[in-house]
Amino acid sequence: TNGAGLTAAASITIRIDKTPPVITVSAPQNGAMYLLNQAVLASYGCADVTAGLASCLGARPSGAPLPTGVAGAATFAIRAADIAGNTAAVSIGYTVLGSLGALKNVLAEAIARRAQVTDKKDLKTLDEVIEHLRAAVNPSRWIDETHVKTDQGEDVFDEAADAVQGLVKLMPRYPTLRDPIDRIVASTRLLAVVAITDAIARANGKAGDNIKEANSELARGDADLAAGKFENAMKRYEKAWDAALDNDDD
Repeated sequence: TNGAGLTAAASITIRIDKTPPVITVSAPQNGAMYLLNQAVLASYGCADVTAGLASCLGARPSGAPLPTGVAGAATFAIRAADIAGNTAAVSIGYTVLGSLGALKNVLAEAIARRAQVTDKKDLKTLDEVIEHLRAAVNPSRWIDETHVKTDQGEDVFDEAADAVQGLVKLMPRYPTLRDPIDRIVASTRLLAVVAITDAIARANGKAGDNIKEANSELARGDADLAAGKFENAMKRYEKAWDAALDNDDD
């Protein structure tokens, strides 16, 4: 109302935004298991269709490598906020496994798979795989997650290779077995890589003939693996591991 007695009215609609942003995560997956130093890229995004997104921050930017350099449990946190001040947060748990942990994981899956196998011959083959894996992860053969005892390494590699051989036989009827095969092979490769890294450290960074041989065998194993020659690749990784240990004698 003004001095002349004239009046006017208006209405304003105020929308109160109490809806937090939405966070979607593709990697890491909650409960995922990754091999030590495995290359995995974080993948996530945030959205807010009401007020609009103000921020979306993770422990690492989306597209950046996940931390997989330390064996054990790990978490990846993401926090988002919208312009209205609403926030959302997620924390994804994952586990980084050494060679021993990866082999134990495959063993547990193989035991669980027995209930899904009805063919007697396939079941016999799977049971043989299980026994080879049990032998490979025997605690008396290991120092820690990424080191086997010097006098037990050959047996660990051989048992792992025999397990892969059995899984390869089963793979035509059970295609999903390619994943555990890859993980077994990767676990033996990790043993070789760690042995080479340790040998270089003991040699104060000098690459002697045995280290060169170890790296050469590692590269040949990678080529065999790319060609689908799993057992050949594992033999190469065993030779790389052995050459790295022999470097102390240079």
